[in-house]
Amino acid sequence: MDQARHDYELDNIATKRDLRELELTLENKIKDVELKIEQSKAELVRWVIGAGFLQVALIAVLILCLTEKF
Repeated sequence: MDQARHDYELDNIATKRDLRELELTLENKIKDVELKIEQSKAELVRWVIGAGFLQVALIAVLILCLTEKF
């Protein structure tokens, strides 16, 4: 019985190799997340700049329309 318990406990022990594999996996996932964040930032900047140009154009059209009526 003690031998079976000992063998079971040994199965739950992480080796240095297991920890290194986990570390590499986590590093790869972190790099993937960082890449997705960078892509999201770039897309957000494009949308903000586009919305800014649209606002400027709409304001310019409104000013032109208002100045022509008076």
